[in-house]
Amino acid sequence: MNFQNAFVAVAALSIFTAGAAVTSEIPLLPGERWWGGGGADGQNQPYGAADSKRIDLRYHGSTSSPLLVSTAGRYVWSEQPFAYQFKGGRLVLESDAGRIEPVQAGSTLKEAYLDAARRHFRFNGVIPPAVFFAKPQWNNWIEIFLHGMDQKAADDYTADLAKSGFPCGIYMMDGGWLSHQGSYEFHAPDFPDPKGLFDRVNAQGWIPLIWTAHFVSPDSREYKRLRYHPKSGGLDYLALRKAPGSHDAAAVRWWSGISAIYDLTRPEANAFFVDTLKAFAAQYGIRGYKFDAGDPHFFREDCRFHDPAAQPVDYTRLYAELAAREFPYHEIRVSWKCGGLPLVTRLGDRAHAWGRSVTHGKGPDAALDHCAQDTVIPQIVTAGLLGCPYSLADMVGGGLEFSFVGRELDPKLFVRSAALQALMPMMQFSLLPGRHLSPENVAHCRRFAELHEEFAPYILDQARRTSRSGEPIVRAMEYEFPHQGFTRPMQQFMLGPKWLVAPVVTPDDAVAVELPAGRWRDDLGAEHVGPKTLRLEQVPLDRLPRFERLDCSEGPAVSAAEAAPPKNLLAPVAGPDAGWTTEGFHSSAGGKDATKFAWWMTDTDLEFKFEVVDTTPCAREKVSGKKDLMNSDRVEVFVSPRVDMTSWYYGAEMDPYGNVLDYRAKFFRQFDNAWSFRTLKMETARRADGYTLRGRISRQELVELGVDPHNFSLGAFRADFKGEGELVAWTSALPQPPGKPDFHRPAMLMRQVLP
Repeated sequence: MNFQNAFVAVAALSIFTAGAAVTSEIPLLPGERWWGGGGADGQNQPYGAADSKRIDLRYHGSTSSPLLVSTAGRYVWSEQPFAYQFKGGRLVLESDAGRIEPVQAGSTLKEAYLDAARRHFRFNGVIPPAVFFAKPQWNNWIEIFLHGMDQKAADDYTADLAKSGFPCGIYMMDGGWLSHQGSYEFHAPDFPDPKGLFDRVNAQGWIPLIWTAHFVSPDSREYKRLRYHPKSGGLDYLALRKAPGSHDAAAVRWWSGISAIYDLTRPEANAFFVDTLKAFAAQYGIRGYKFDAGDPHFFREDCRFHDPAAQPVDYTRLYAELAAREFPYHEIRVSWKCGGLPLVTRLGDRAHAWGRSVTHGKGPDAALDHCAQDTVIPQIVTAGLLGCPYSLADMVGGGLEFSFVGRELDPKLFVRSAALQALMPMMQFSLLPGRHLSPENVAHCRRFAELHEEFAPYILDQARRTSRSGEPIVRAMEYEFPHQGFTRPMQQFMLGPKWLVAPVVTPDDAVAVELPAGRWRDDLGAEHVGPKTLRLEQVPLDRLPRFERLDCSEGPAVSAAEAAPPKNLLAPVAGPDAGWTTEGFHSSAGGKDATKFAWWMTDTDLEFKFEVVDTTPCAREKVSGKKDLMNSDRVEVFVSPRVDMTSWYYGAEMDPYGNVLDYRAKFFRQFDNAWSFRTLKMETARRADGYTLRGRISRQELVELGVDPHNFSLGAFRADFKGEGELVAWTSALPQPPGKPDFHRPAMLMRQVLP
């Protein structure tokens, strides 16, 4: 069946201002329901004709996007945020970007979502590092909140986790460690040996991450350095107050007080923030960050950005993109219009409570409702339908610290929460079960952690498929089984197309499982034919009801050709005798030459080797200075801490005699030729048909230069002169873009992420 595409493009740069909104009203079709928009409102989705709550995406936070998708195969999209409400049988949209019209992409929720993804947020084949999916994560937030944020509490947590027998992949140090916002120094009285703390985490084989945010404490040294003032010569890297001509930094109110913020819309401030984070991480052996905050409502009242067109949600998007681009090991709680990115997105803090929400606090805070156990599944489902499938459901048992104060831990809730997360893309603990639960309940939690490990190959397979197709990992029942009566909020989900998961989320130990048409086998081995509803009573605490779809058949996640390692990528080899990364460098004129290249990382050095075929030698054994290599045969290595090369990156151009032209540079072509590597060592061997060159650079020097040995960008190149001053062939390990050869571009570097 052919459908008319009614898509209407909207302007990308308009600013949502009060009084300028245009209202679009879309009549709902019979029985039509909608998902999307504000991810934190997922528990109220799918929306229908009877819903009336108004959501303003300008300030919503959580995982949000200007997208709504319907069970009737329709969707709406706008490049700008809009407010939406369902009332009177209509979807009412308010936006100052003009009218918004629906797109008729098919007749199902799946068709609507996939068409929107194809048009507006294509996936690029990249997933977060596999360890996020393969093992449970551990974040020490609740334990350090209860026992104090200091080194002893953190070390005790590490030691007890190591003895617990629970699997661990990612280890997160949560907030409260720094001396003040923006300092990137541990509070010395509480952390006498932070390097030792993270050495012990790394010694366990875990990947350490640490809490951060974009705030800067007022009147601190960092604030004075980052704030522009005509007399101080500051860097102008902070967002300003809205008053015209004001040079005062904006005062942003958040849960820990009042702070200034990095203005991430200014490229220099963005780069400075990234470089600061990378230098700090390299100093302590930390691999990435838990990026907190970013909520657009923080910037609503009195905040002016360097980019005059930027709205609060644009700041949110830049913050999330920074995490995805620069730190493969990351977690982020708030994102805007980030569909398709390899983002590890976390739901907001869950209360330690059954049901949908619970009220905590006193005085004005007493009216704040916090999401509880029932909201996890619908919010994860909504995140997937917004193009953010790599999601986790906060911490097992809840991550809202105040819900653990003055009350006993509910062991049943904690175990059921572990079961709930066991078959989600990612699983994260905070409280150590052995400190709070009976041995029997500890064993239940360990079993669910191990169940997650058992399913890791399937989950990773689904993640890799998702990175190409865009299909959610956690799927609404309606997505996988359209028009079979699943157009309502549900406490069951599909993990990929094969597994139906129905956790117990109520204290009565019961769950009603709705099986779609087809053949199913449950976790106890019994087979069922749907459609049918199973009412499970007195479900044991150690059981997670799950049903394998027996008539589901999937091919391999990637073709054999895709699965073969690419020959042109700069992946590391195991050592000097382990073969070559490349089988010929790419020429700017097309084709390849016979250059081979490989690199590897040892405990002490970054090492590399070139094997070059060159029958027209052009080099001098003795040189008087670096510039003598300008018209000489040479091979080149670039090492960059950033993928965009906007901070200092480092180049070494080396000829067949071991002479070196080294320098540091910034994009685009800002060279400092007076700079040199301190630890670069080389060995060369010349042959009748060319030469071999091996080199190494100390890991410690790389760290001092802000290069994380586990996360950096690398380029390898060659210049082949045919005679001094005559023709030169420029070749590279990666294919070159069209046009004049130029290696000093981000496209010529390959991101390297090591375990």
